[in-house]
Amino acid sequence: MNDNKSQAIVIRSPSLRTPTSLSRVSISGQLGDTLPVLRDLGFTIDTNLSMTSQVANVGRSAYYHLSRIAKIRHSVSTTVCKSVIHGLVTSRIHYGNAILFGISDRHLHPLEMVQRSAARIVMQIQRGDRQSMTTILRQLHWLPVRNRIEYKLLVLVHKAACIRWHARVSRGTATPARTSLRSARCQE
Repeated sequence: MNDNKSQAIVIRSPSLRTPTSLSRVSISGQLGDTLPVLRDLGFTIDTNLSMTSQVANVGRSAYYHLSRIAKIRHSVSTTVCKSVIHGLVTSRIHYGNAILFGISDRHLHPLEMVQRSAARIVMQIQRGDRQSMTTILRQLHWLPVRNRIEYKLLVLVHKAACIRWHARVSRGTATPARTSLRSARCQE
């Protein structure tokens, strides 16, 4: 175990009122300290798996970039602004967002606010303007954050099912379904 690279976290139920006293763990005979928050591959995981640290870090980073983009928005076209915001902001919101599936609306709300701010900057809409955010997101062809998470998971499940289907076809063990939906077929 490499002490400089190895991290450990104790996951516990949020319903436990008292924090766990487990501060050191033994892995392969070596003792290591446990952390309240673990960061790996750009994800921040806390002991309750509430994902508040992850959402806060993504939001902080996104708002930093949004503030910079807002300062130059008047000098770039909508297409350029949309590309820059996608590259620096929405890609951060959507990176690995499958781990956010099932978190409460209260925890997901900060990411929705980031997305709304990004949409306002792209479309040059002031905060006080009375325009439907749903309409603005549709114009930009952006799914709301929760819908994007669900869509991403559904695509992954569909791809996994297609891989299984193709494996069964190649072995010759696949049987055709009774009813076939053209829209649900796997692309060959």
